[in-house]
This record gives sequence, structure tokens and C-alpha cells, in this order.
Amino acid sequence: PGGIRLVVADNGVGFATGRRFGPSHQGLRNMRERATGLGGIIEIKSEARRGTRIIVIVPYVETADPGTTRMEEADT
Repeated sequence: PGGIRLVVADNGVGFATGRRFGPSHQGLRNMRERATGLGGIIEIKSEARRGTRIIVIVPYVETADPGTTRMEEADT
């Protein structure tokens, strides 16, 4: 209640979630930063040859300006 939940899943090759990637691999880090920056959480589960499931939950908050999204407010 009061939140937005996004689930993205695939049945691809998967990857080691604890593995550190080089500077050219910033996707997971960027997702974590954006989720926490919006007061939310992110959960990443992946298994070799079984795929990946990413769940992001952020609180739903009305913005002061109906024409502005919460992401735009977070970027300022």
C-alpha cells in the first residue's frame, strides 16, 4: 500500500549477483542508487542458466507540481 512495485524477470543465463564488475558495467549500481534515492528498495536474484529477477519498490508520493514526475524532482 502506498507504493509502486516493478518486477522485471527473464529466463536467460543469469549472473553472480555478488560479483564486482568494471566501470563499464554500471547498470545495477545505477538501479540501486535510483531506487534508494527515491526512498525505495531493490532486490536482485539471479541463478546461472535460470535467469534473473529484479524487484524495485518505491513509495508513491504526490509531487507538488502535477506536471513533474518524482524522477525529475530527484534529479534536481
